[in-house]
Amino acid sequence: MRKLITRGGIAFIFIVFGFWELINPGYWTGFIPKFLSGFDLFLLVKIHGLTLIALGLGLLSGIYLKKFAIASTLVMLSIVMSILINDGFNDILIRDIVILLFDSTLIFED
Repeated sequence: MRKLITRGGIAFIFIVFGFWELINPGYWTGFIPKFLSGFDLFLLVKIHGLTLIALGLGLLSGIYLKKFAIASTLVMLSIVMSILINDGFNDILIRDIVILLFDSTLIFED
C-alpha cells in the first residue's frame, strides 16, 4: 500500500506540474538554466512539461517502474541542480529535494 501511495503521489506531482508547464509556459521560463537561453524557451518548457506528464503516467502505470523511477529521479536531480545553480538555497529547492528523495525510493522497490 505504501508503494502505491508513494507512486501515486509522485505521479500526481509530475502530471500536475507538466500540465501547468503546457498551459502557462511563460511562467516557467525563468527556471530554465541560463546556458540554454539561446533556445526557444517556450518550446523547452513545453517539452519538459510533456516529459513530466509521460514520467508521471509511467510511474502511475507501474509498468517498467524501475526504469521510470530512474528517469524521473534523474529529471528531478536536474531540476534540483538547476535551481541550486540559478537561485541558490530557497524554499522551492527544499520542496524539490524532498520530491527527489521520495522519487528515488521507487528505484529500490520490488
